[in-house]
Amino acid sequence: MDEDEKAYIAAMIDRRVTELRRSGADDWTVLGAMSDAMPMFKRLLDACAEDDMEMLAADRPGFHDFAALLTLIAESIRSGDLIVTPGPGSN
Repeated sequence: MDEDEKAYIAAMIDRRVTELRRSGADDWTVLGAMSDAMPMFKRLLDACAEDDMEMLAADRPGFHDFAALLTLIAESIRSGDLIVTPGPGSN
């Protein structure tokens, strides 16, 4: 993934999360509304070093907010504070 594509994905996520927050969306609403962006975020995460992600987030508060929200959820799952149960049809 080249630098332009990384910047494009980060900007798209930033713009959408910023709009959601301006409309009063809480964390769970943002998470639900951004579910279609998670595959792109995962591609970005896989393509970037930690420093790259920090640079992308530095001037994109919505992107930073989304990354922090996903980090909090992952840490909560890992620690056992958030229990994830299988959904219908999952094995």
